[in-house]
Amino acid sequence: MLAKEIERPLGLAPAPSAALTWRPLTQRHIDWIIQVELEGTHAGGSPCWRGPTLEGAHTGGSPRWGGPTLEGTHTGGDPRWREPTLEEAHAGGDPRWTGPTLEGTHAGGNPRWREPTLEGTHAGGNPRWREPTLEGTHAGGSPRWTGPTLDGTHAGGDPRWREPTLEGIHAGGDPRWRGSTLEGTTGTRPGECGNCLLLS
Repeated sequence: MLAKEIERPLGLAPAPSAALTWRPLTQRHIDWIIQVELEGTHAGGSPCWRGPTLEGAHTGGSPRWGGPTLEGTHTGGDPRWREPTLEEAHAGGDPRWTGPTLEGTHAGGNPRWREPTLEGTHAGGNPRWREPTLEGTHAGGSPRWTGPTLDGTHAGGDPRWREPTLEGIHAGGDPRWRGSTLEGTTGTRPGECGNCLLLS
C-alpha cells in the first residue's frame, strides 16, 4: 500500500522524479486513517483508538481505550477503562472499574466496585458493596450489606442486614432483622416475624 498516488491521465506512466520517495504505510498511519471522528471529536492522540466519540467527547489520551463516550464524557485517563459513560460521568480514575455510570454518577474510586449507580448515587467507598443504589442512597459503610435501597434509605450500618428498605425506613439497628419494612415501620424484635407492618 502506498502513501501517495499521483493523479495522471489514463494510459500514461508516471514521470520519474528524483525528489519523490515512495514508502509503504506503517501500521501507525493505517490506524490513524481508519480512526473515526464525528462532530468535532478528539481521539486523545492515540494511534490505536478504535471507538467513536460524539459531541466533543475526549478519550483521555489512552491508546487502549475501546469504549465509546457520549455527551462530553471523560474517561478518567486510565488505559484499561472499557465501559461507556453517559452525561459527564467520571470513572473515578480506577483501572479496574467496570460498571457504567449514568447522570453524573461517581464510582467512589474503589477498584472492586462493579455495580452501576443511577442519579448521582455514591457507593459509600466499600470494596464489597455489590448492589445498585437509586436516588442518592448511601450504603451505610457496612462490608456485608447486600440489599438495595430506594428513595434515600439508610441501611442502619449493621453488617448482617440483608433486606431492602423503602421510603426512608430505618432497620432499627437489630442484627437479626430479616424482613423488609414499608411506610415508616420500625421493625420487629429478634424473636418476632420478619415481614410486619406498622408495629407498635
